[in-house]
Amino acid sequence: MGEVEPVRGSLDLEWGEVSYLEWRPPSPTSRPDVLLLHGGGLDSANLAFERLGRVIADAGHRVVAPDHPGYGHTPLPPWDLTQGNLVAYTGELIEALGLDDFVLGGFSMGGGMAIGHALDHPEGIRALVLLASYGCMDQAVDGPLGCLAHHTLRFGLHSGVVPIGTRLAFRSRILMRAALSHIVATRQGRTRQLLEAVMPEAIEGSAWDAFMLWLSDEHLAGRLKTNYLERLGELQVPVLFVHGQRDRVIPVSSSRAAATKVRDVRLVTIPRSGHLMHRDRPQTLTSAVVEFLDEVSGDREPAGSA
Repeated sequence: MGEVEPVRGSLDLEWGEVSYLEWRPPSPTSRPDVLLLHGGGLDSANLAFERLGRVIADAGHRVVAPDHPGYGHTPLPPWDLTQGNLVAYTGELIEALGLDDFVLGGFSMGGGMAIGHALDHPEGIRALVLLASYGCMDQAVDGPLGCLAHHTLRFGLHSGVVPIGTRLAFRSRILMRAALSHIVATRQGRTRQLLEAVMPEAIEGSAWDAFMLWLSDEHLAGRLKTNYLERLGELQVPVLFVHGQRDRVIPVSSSRAAATKVRDVRLVTIPRSGHLMHRDRPQTLTSAVVEFLDEVSGDREPAGSA
């Protein structure tokens, strides 16, 4: 692995400034640019893609990863944080970056943003990389208790119990460690470095507020607002799904179901990994993504669907 380090930049969109990280390859190549969209919660471009961005750039791609509105170094926007508005923001971002013939990737909430944009504006997209992606299910919890869990969370979100309670709880390092165990399956993934990275955002940042606004809007009575599953057959580009088999946030069944709808698809499930695959099994994740990028960059014949 090389020592490609990110450079932070900013874009002035019509409504405000967006901060982003950029990794450039060690030498110029003809490989497509890669745009990576991070997830919700306390996430940011650096937390989600610090390792993956470096590895992809080392493989010859320019990589750009923004901090979404309200996350990381980007302030809250003047518009409502809904899925539709985040998808529209993705389009504005792509236009401002001047991206064409690029690979669009996203993790969790960012995966849903990537799908939404690709369905509405497929032009210029060479392939999709969807990591534990949101947007391919009716409810967030599998099994017979899924409906009850959905209604319980919806009540907690709309009543303010969940946003206020979690914001207060996250001020405690003990409770934050417990929360991280829900999304990081392995002990080696739950590092002190990760804890120290998320604590300042949990206490002082706006990411959790932004996430709660989006999550509240997504939880309708009996179902999630966004489910692209039945539209995935419209995608005309290669799609890689990667999902941790022990994901307790977005069930792996959602990526399995989504993979059956896409014509040109690769599905990689990672054993002993939770939602944050880049913390639980970073080498497995980066290998799967780089191998897929090798294929769509024309370096070799595709290996076929998995």
